[in-house]
Amino acid sequence: MTRLRQKMTDDLRLRDLSPNTAATYIRCVATFARFHGRSPDLLDTGEVRQFLLHLADLGRAPATRVVYHAALAFLFVHTLGRPEVMAFVPRPRVRTQRPGRCLTRDEARRLLGSLATRPFDYTFFALLLATGLRLSEATALVVQDIDRGAGLLHVRSARGASPAR
Repeated sequence: MTRLRQKMTDDLRLRDLSPNTAATYIRCVATFARFHGRSPDLLDTGEVRQFLLHLADLGRAPATRVVYHAALAFLFVHTLGRPEVMAFVPRPRVRTQRPGRCLTRDEARRLLGSLATRPFDYTFFALLLATGLRLSEATALVVQDIDRGAGLLHVRSARGASPAR
């Protein structure tokens, strides 16, 4: 591991970002470095702009380019102490999506009715409908996460949650 990558990894830990976010930022910076064929600490605003335009030319979604922008901003602002590099690099605009439509009671009843002969699928979809869990949260559940006495469900892998220490 290079000295710069180790410093950024340490900075990400100090900032207490989730392990997934940290890994994504490291991957984005590595892609940036490979694109230019040089260490990021040797690069400047022009190279950042060129790289982000390259991502746009490849057809990467604005939301993806925002992640790259955030990773590079973290690198230059926090790890390298060079905030001026990112000062005039516009962040891609991400259009907000309308929230998905909730199922009506009748639609939920029909969905569960169609799964009546498949106990696992029925239980899984009933859990999603009753709790509003994300798929990743529901699939990470284990039996010990259920407290039947209190009627509670412990969600350990919630989005944005820090890992258990």
